[in-house]
Order: sequence, then C-alpha cells, then structure tokens
Amino acid sequence: MQDNRDLMKSPADYTVKISVDDNGNFSYQNAVVRVQAGDSVAWECAHSFSVSFQRTPFNSTVFHSHNGGSLGKTTGSETVQGPLGVYHYAVAVAKNDKVWINSGCPEVDVG
Repeated sequence: MQDNRDLMKSPADYTVKISVDDNGNFSYQNAVVRVQAGDSVAWECAHSFSVSFQRTPFNSTVFHSHNGGSLGKTTGSETVQGPLGVYHYAVAVAKNDKVWINSGCPEVDVG
C-alpha cells in the first residue's frame, strides 16, 4: 500500500523576470506562472519596480522591490495561499527617470 505522503508534491519556487526597454516595452520570462497553494513566486528586474494585484492569491496585493536577486532587484519569495483562479497583475518599473506601467498581461494561475 502506497503512503499518501508519496503522492504529495513538494512546494515549487518560481521566478518571474521582468524587462522593460527604453520605449516602455515589457517582456517577461515566465509571464504566466501556473502554481498551487504552498508554491512560492518571486519577481525580479534590473530596475526598481512594484507588482500590484487587484485580487490576489497571496497575503498581500502589492509587492515592492529591494536589492537582491539575479537581476539586481527582487520582491523576495511570496507564498501562494489560493484560492483557485487566474490572477492578473500590474507591474510598474522606474527606469531612466520614467515609470513604465504594464497591466493585465502577466498572470498567476492557481490550479
């Protein structure tokens, strides 16, 4: 008989890498992240940024960057709480004395 613990998946860690060019065009590595409750998500960018959810699967709706991560700025890891659903978010990046905003495109899909 198989132990139920063998069927449980370990929480996964995901990183969304954000880039914005000098014209304000955004690109993402992992623009859509498919997660489950208990997984964690971090956002990274080379510039100061914020991530904002209207509805959120996390304990907070807004995350601000600080120094760290592979690109220089990160939110740190945030743990997915649920519930199931698709959560779109907005990103604001400060670059070269401008703030560029992208909303509605990137998403966290809790399934």
